[in-house]
Amino acid sequence: MYRLDSRQDQDAMETILASVPLEVLQALNDIVAYGKLSLHTELSDALMVNLADHIAFALERHSQGLDLSNALLSKIRSGYPREFEIGMKALDIIREHTGATLPRDEAGFIALQPLCFHTDRCWGAGRQRIQGC
Repeated sequence: MYRLDSRQDQDAMETILASVPLEVLQALNDIVAYGKLSLHTELSDALMVNLADHIAFALERHSQGLDLSNALLSKIRSGYPREFEIGMKALDIIREHTGATLPRDEAGFIALQPLCFHTDRCWGAGRQRIQGC
């Protein structure tokens, strides 16, 4: 069960739930559960909104042959190995639920998501997002 504290997060989640396929939401649930176990910490429920939107758009781009290259992939892999491993597992989970095989570059993009959502370091007063997160 997820609890979104702000009305903005609740509205965003309603929009996501209306537009994201069920199999993506199921994959998302498994990814977040795996991330919580791997990082040994709670993840912000707001991560669900951001990650659902990210994965749905990545799948849409992939279906159109528009995969993105991640220029920071090697730095993410070496600098954040646990998070990168979660990103790689996320690709497996996404493939299991959707049948789509996203490129390895996407693991790096996914790895960055928990960095901003498992701590408060990227959020300022009033949950204003800090530039760069």
